[in-house]
Amino acid sequence: MNIIKNLISRLLKYQVRNKDELIEVLKQSVTNSVIERDCLPIIEAVLNISNLRAQDIMIPRMSMDVLDINDDVDTLIKKITKTGHSR
Repeated sequence: MNIIKNLISRLLKYQVRNKDELIEVLKQSVTNSVIERDCLPIIEAVLNISNLRAQDIMIPRMSMDVLDINDDVDTLIKKITKTGHSR
């Protein structure tokens, strides 16, 4: 929570006019250890989500690898290993 409080305090010191300037302030916040480096890509993705359409992030049903809830564990492990997916 302290990170968020520091970030908001820092942002209020600047007159941010657009998304690019906001991202620059966020990058400076990483440099100054106000926010952690791995948080920046997540925050940027949230800021850019309005540029996406559902079809940009969804996988067509025909391209999905699915598991059958009725399969036993050994069968599931074989399917997962075969597809190479980890999630």
